[in-house]
Amino acid sequence: MANPEKSGSAYAQAYGIYKLYGWDGINKLIANAKILDSSSLIYKGVAAGEYPLGVTMEYAAHRYIAGGDKNIGIVYPTDGAFVSPEATGIVKNCPHPEEAKKLVDYLISKPVEDEIFIKFSRRPARLDAGDVESLPSLKEITILKSFDPMEADKLEKEILAKWKEIVLSK
Repeated sequence: MANPEKSGSAYAQAYGIYKLYGWDGINKLIANAKILDSSSLIYKGVAAGEYPLGVTMEYAAHRYIAGGDKNIGIVYPTDGAFVSPEATGIVKNCPHPEEAKKLVDYLISKPVEDEIFIKFSRRPARLDAGDVESLPSLKEITILKSFDPMEADKLEKEILAKWKEIVLSK
């Protein structure tokens, strides 16, 4: 797993594990994981056979699968996986609200979401977009509802401080 002190996606993963299993889960993870300095080292290391598995983002692993790597697979935890939202929006009182709405409608349209998935392996929030044979539908994955980006932001300093304390005590 990547170090959540150095990687935003790794922090999101640590927060998700904390929400699901509490500090006991974080302690067990740290006791059994190698913590690396970069998220890219996780999926590159798994693909190279250096590590048997890694905690990473779905899109990072999917790039290898989409590229034809038969040695890579994705395991979704039976307890559930979480999705970390990305967003777009319209600024209130912007100078061109109708054009802004057209742009947002375009960006969240099924054809654009499908293309983003094909090119970047970024799974869309739309349940009718991004379905490919190499990944299960979001409907087939247990999605945890406990991922709260506002809470994750609020707890970041506390979680990272405790994370560092646990790592240094090992």
